[in-house]
Amino acid sequence: SSFSRRGFLTAAASIGAAVAVQATEEGGDAARASTANIDVVRLVQGMSLEDKVAQLFVLAVSGRTADTADPAAVTANRAAYGVATPAEVVARHRPGGIIYFAGEKDNLVDPRQIARLSGDLQRASQGAGRIPLLVSTDQEQGGYVVRAPCTLLPGQMGLASSPSSSADVRAVATITRDELLAMGINQAFAPVVDVASNPANPIIHVRSFGDDPDRVALLAQSQIGTFQKRQGIVAAAKHFPGHGATDTDSHTGLPV
Repeated sequence: SSFSRRGFLTAAASIGAAVAVQATEEGGDAARASTANIDVVRLVQGMSLEDKVAQLFVLAVSGRTADTADPAAVTANRAAYGVATPAEVVARHRPGGIIYFAGEKDNLVDPRQIARLSGDLQRASQGAGRIPLLVSTDQEQGGYVVRAPCTLLPGQMGLASSPSSSADVRAVATITRDELLAMGINQAFAPVVDVASNPANPIIHVRSFGDDPDRVALLAQSQIGTFQKRQGIVAAAKHFPGHGATDTDSHTGLPV
């Protein structure tokens, strides 16, 4: 179908781009990037339509371990997905990714626990020859939206105020990237690229690099480039289509 041959290849471009970035350094080996992209295309061509559709989904599972026996986690997983454990969710539904949350989902307790969970979920995904998972969380720094137990570092507005802001952004991004990778997390929903043009905004404010679009773009580029350098993590610039000019929190209302 047109979706299976064309639409999904477009959607899968992000996977190819991530692999290509990991295969090369800036100005590096273009041949390796080309080979990586060819491998991705071949992999997609060999997938069923069901598997292609499943790759478009990122699921939130409950539990600290892939084989959790915690009653609350089992109940939540059964209600959402029809199976008891995070590993069973991955094996049955074959999602493109998993997103970690603290709190009710109880995925993020300490670095060793997270690393074990990530490794076990990857094994569940690849057990039947599936594509490796994108394992993600929101990790913006600054203490406002920080899920994983990493080193607490300055947030975006604080970094933008520094005399050496670009270098500081890269330094913070390097530490964040390396700590997430150590826990098996290979995608961060960051940076925030909203322009903080409304002082009454209740949800973006200090999460932004500021009110100058050019400066926001420059510093976001530094963070994304550092995240994705070498064997890095996949960045996700947010929020589309923009959340900086409103005075409404989209979690509780409809920004206009």
